[in-house]
Amino acid sequence: MILRFAMAAAAALSWLATAGFAQTAAETLQKGIYTQQTAGNVDGAIQTYRQVISMAGADRATAGRAQMLLVSAFLQKGDFPGAVREFSTLAMNYGDQKQVVASMQTALQLAARMGMAHSAESQGPPDLTKGTLENGVYHHTGTGTEIKVPEGWSVTGDGESSGGGDCVFLSEGSRMSYFVWMISDSVPLAGIPAALDQDAEYKVHQRTVDGVANFKARPGTLLKFGVGNAQAESVAFDFGDGAQVEYDTWVRTEKTKVYFRVICPVSAVVAAQDGLQILVRATTLP
Repeated sequence: MILRFAMAAAAALSWLATAGFAQTAAETLQKGIYTQQTAGNVDGAIQTYRQVISMAGADRATAGRAQMLLVSAFLQKGDFPGAVREFSTLAMNYGDQKQVVASMQTALQLAARMGMAHSAESQGPPDLTKGTLENGVYHHTGTGTEIKVPEGWSVTGDGESSGGGDCVFLSEGSRMSYFVWMISDSVPLAGIPAALDQDAEYKVHQRTVDGVANFKARPGTLLKFGVGNAQAESVAFDFGDGAQVEYDTWVRTEKTKVYFRVICPVSAVVAAQDGLQILVRATTLP
């Protein structure tokens, strides 16, 4: 039933990918759709959609629709954590494409109600290449950062990320998906507060370069906490049409920077903030 749902969702949304794009990208996208829906080769389609995103360049509409189809492909595979990770990228990088994001958000919610999220939790250990998970503690090999996985949460995977860092994804059941980015970064103790301010300022610049519309800090949400060799800064950002919020937290020591992110509807911002604080408290930096 879940497989039929995922295939139907992909078919219903694929028409969005057929008009107004550069010919090469359009042909490649259609190849991916054929590979997924007609040939039934979902893994092959995933590779093709990623190729479309890499070749789309400034054509954000093409890239956004390829990212949408990535979500549908992971749903078809029955990989709910993977679908959640790809949706996080969709909401973050293409939040201005309201119809695309809303359609996939609905598909994820329906999949969760159909039991896919619960099934995913029982499929076995996550695919980890940058750390280990033992006795409920995720250990990042590169920095030594450890995250004691909160009760009821799960680690869904890790891997390389932008800026030379690594990332790990955690899921709070079917409610929220959290992204944690880690890198070794030497900063003198006295320079940590200024470095945290620069992290928050750079995030606005980064999202602007990425083409995220109307990305700006929500008034009154800047929070600084921690003293000594473990200091942190949190900011909530509105973007797109204001229906989505990105809540970010940076934690720095003299040796390490760890960045936490959750994306959610405005209506869930309090729950997202609470979850992020739980995750930050569960994290130990070297």
